Amino acid sequence: MSRASLVPALRAFVVAFAGVGLAAVWYRGTTEGQIVVAVLAVGGLFALRTRVLSGRSALPRRPRVAISRLEGYLWLQMAFAAVAAAVVVVAAVELAAPEGTTQNPTPPDVKELWGALGTAVTAFITASFISWTGEKDAGVDTWIRDEFRAKYKRAPLDGTGKVIEEELDIGIAYFLPESKGERAVYSDKYLGADGWDSESRRLRAKLIEEALSNRSETFYGESKPN
Repeated sequence: MSRASLVPALRAFVVAFAGVGLAAVWYRGTTEGQIVVAVLAVGGLFALRTRVLSGRSALPRRPRVAISRLEGYLWLQMAFAAVAAAVVVVAAVELAAPEGTTQNPTPPDVKELWGALGTAVTAFITASFISWTGEKDAGVDTWIRDEFRAKYKRAPLDGTGKVIEEELDIGIAYFLPESKGERAVYSDKYLGADGWDSESRRLRAKLIEEALSNRSETFYGESKPN
């Protein structure tokens, strides 16, 4: 099995294992423990989401900081999938429990139906995650690329080649056409960067940071940094 196919499979295994683990902790704990598990799960998702959003706010000024934080998007997706898997496992166990274990037992036919549904949904979550992480065009690489391209644009020029400052939007960094910064963002291959995989996007962030220090080729839609 190649690394390209092994990594998504391992991630899916981690998601499934974490989901079962959360469900096990839920069942083995007291009511207070279950509340703690729920709070930690929600808090963890919120913390990951906050980190990813902080990566967006680091653009366009700090591209390397942005890269390290935006990559948390993958962990956020994994966490969501693990929590979803745990909820499905808990629901499936509750509905498929043997008669007599609760005061109001679920009818056998309903238990079988929901048990099968829980198994199907869990399999769907795992398969979907494998597909998502294994497909570059729909994964983190493309998402981070689009986040960068939304914050770095080609500077609008007039007939004399001068930047039209009135057309610069706030929160966007503009590079001169064919400059180092523009090529680092928009070229498929540039100075060792090939695509937007983990290694390439870190190299691109470094090149962009270097380009931002060149005030003659970089412009902002707001007051320039001190």
